[in-house]
Parts: sequence; C-alpha cells; structure tokens
Amino acid sequence: MTVFARESAPFRLERDFAEALLNNDAPVPAAIKLSCGAASLSRFGVYRNNVIASLIRALASRYPVTRRLLWPDTFDGIARLYVVTEPPRSPILSQYGKDFPQFLRSVGEGAAAQCVADVAAIENARTCAYHAADAVPLAADLFTHLSADDVLNLRLTMHPSAILLCSRFPAVSIWQAYLRDDGEQPIAWKPEGALVVRPHFDVEVWDLPPGTYEFFAAIAKGETVGAAAAATASSDAFDLATAFRIMICAGIVTGMAAAAGPHA
Repeated sequence: MTVFARESAPFRLERDFAEALLNNDAPVPAAIKLSCGAASLSRFGVYRNNVIASLIRALASRYPVTRRLLWPDTFDGIARLYVVTEPPRSPILSQYGKDFPQFLRSVGEGAAAQCVADVAAIENARTCAYHAADAVPLAADLFTHLSADDVLNLRLTMHPSAILLCSRFPAVSIWQAYLRDDGEQPIAWKPEGALVVRPHFDVEVWDLPPGTYEFFAAIAKGETVGAAAAATASSDAFDLATAFRIMICAGIVTGMAAAAGPHA
C-alpha cells in the first residue's frame, strides 16, 4: 500500500501565499482573510504591489543601461511581466534576475531586441563577476623568462570571475556609451566580444579585439596557448601579443602549467 504524506498546514499556507502574491487574479489566502477580516483584500493588495515594485527596482538596479535603452516605462512593464512569470527562488535578492537577458530574447523580436538583450547580458555578467570567488592573478614577470615555445605549450587557469561574451552587435560600445552619458555619439555597427572580470575589487569590462574572444574561450576550455591561437585562424586581425597584454592587464590568469605534448 502506498502512503501519501499529507501537506502540512504551514507549508500549504506558504504555497498559497506565494501563489497569490504575484498573481492579481488569485484569491487572498484563507488564513489571511481570517486574520485580517474585511480589510484583507486591500491590505494584501498593498503588500503584493510593494513586493512586485521592490523586485522591479532590483532588476532596474542590476540593468541600469538596459532600462535606459528600453525607456523606463517599457522596462518596468517587461520587468513586471518577468516578476510574475519568474518569481524569486532564493531569499538572496542579489541573485534575482540572472536569466532576465534570456527573458528579453523571448519577449522581443528583431535585431534591436536581441541587441538590447546582449547589453543586458553584459550587465548581468558584471553582477555575477562581482559575487564570484576571489583569486590572485599571476604576476606579469612570471611570463618574461619563458621562451616562445614554452608560452605556446602553456595551459592557463582563468580567474573564477572571468566571463566571456560575444555579440553580433556592438553591445560593449553601446553599454559604454550609455554609461558615459554619450549615447548620442555614433557607434560602428559591428560584432564585439567582451571580457568581464573582477581581478581585485572592481569589475572591469574589456572590449576585445578581433579573434581575442575565440582565443580566451579556447584557453578557458583547457587548450594550450598555441592551440588557442590556432583557433583564431579565421580572424586575420588577431594578434597574440595584444591578447597576452589584455590577459595580463586584466588579471585573468591565476595559474599555468606546461602541457605534456606539443602545443599544436
């Protein structure tokens, strides 16, 4: 005989309360009606509006440039839809909204909507990088004694906060322009790669030169420097020296080891 555990009263109250909180059409939970009497509907409505408004503010704080691109009223409307369809699943408010860029892609159409979603992905990456684990970047002078072949045979460990993004739009340039309040300046319409990292205390966003995104992505997958450089063969503009300069200046390498075999 199969025995089904009965749902406890406290759990049932929590479930009903949560379901009603973000659904305007849901009835006020019976336990709330009993405790608040005739004023239950208005009081619960005020609390519901305050919760939704606080979650919208949390999204606006996480995605300030995205909000400016969409205009506040449009952003708030989309954010409200996101809140009621994707409620928080953690008590830590800083974790809320990680999949908002994907939500923007699902509700928007056309290149403009996808571009805004890519900008939102940069802002989301900044928050994720800020809360990532700490690690000490390798000092630049550790590479100076290595020969060219030694460097090509290295496997490098990336900083735990490092996040790589690529966009078929100038998402990094747009984000930077609106951050500097010069969003009216012309921006070259071209694909861009981004590196988001927090090597020390502040989160940094790097606009990567051609081929560098592919190079860093291969490094992050465990490829040797030589194999990663070969992965950028489709980009004639890739420059290994420039990529290394960014790697060292951005502090994204926390470990290195020589590969057992040849680099290519």
